[in-house]
Amino acid sequence: MIDPAKREDRRARSSGFFAELTEQMKLAAQRLDHIPQLGRDFLRAEVYVEQSSAQRFPDVDVNDLRAAWADSSSARGWSSITRSRARNCRCGNT
Repeated sequence: MIDPAKREDRRARSSGFFAELTEQMKLAAQRLDHIPQLGRDFLRAEVYVEQSSAQRFPDVDVNDLRAAWADSSSARGWSSITRSRARNCRCGNT
């Protein structure tokens, strides 16, 4: 047979445990309340951007590209460099 004094002691200890656990849960809930929450403290921003389904390229003529490339390469002297001159060039790489 179980001693009634031990049974009461066991109940007192378990009620103390649950009281402490309840207090810890209350403190945890208070700490969680200070954390920012979506919808309560801030809102999510949503932006709708309309995108066309067809990809658009700029209107450029092939002859315009050739002329621009020729102008830039001749201004830099690229058109006058040959492979033999490029191999013998000392461009700071010694």
